[in-house]
Amino acid sequence: MNRFVVICAAMSSFALSACAADPHPRLTAPIKRAVTPPGGQWEVTDAVAIGPAGATVAPYLGQRLALYEKSAGDPGGRACAKPVYMGWDAPAASVVGAAAPAGDESRPVMEITCDGEVFGTYVGLADGSLMTRVNDWALTLKRVPAEAMTAKPQPVKVETPPKPQPAQPAQPAQ
Repeated sequence: MNRFVVICAAMSSFALSACAADPHPRLTAPIKRAVTPPGGQWEVTDAVAIGPAGATVAPYLGQRLALYEKSAGDPGGRACAKPVYMGWDAPAASVVGAAAPAGDESRPVMEITCDGEVFGTYVGLADGSLMTRVNDWALTLKRVPAEAMTAKPQPVKVETPPKPQPAQPAQPAQ
């Protein structure tokens, strides 16, 4: 018998026995499911550098974004008109790395895609806030209270400029 045929037969029987030993191999990728967006306006309230950020203060602090069913924003100021929200459970460190809260329990993760591209990934925390990673920053987002969104704007105070003074004629030189 040909040596090559014997080697191939041995390899295929080894591969088949490996499949028989574990008929349901574990999936490494999370099983994603459609989720309902949290809705409302969110504000970046905290930022932690998780790499060499090049700045001491995150440019995202104070940035507001919307997470609605028919529109979404991100901390970088981008907007998506047709977001798709998918979710799964995973440790927070899988999204934000070392900035994740202590503990390894699974938390809800929400991924937003826009036009087939990942637009943002957020992990839900126990206090109701969200965390995400943008470049070398781990950002914490808190929901903007409804009263802050519906507050009536203050009227603009217009100051009247001082009356212009007529120009003085030049004095002759002496």
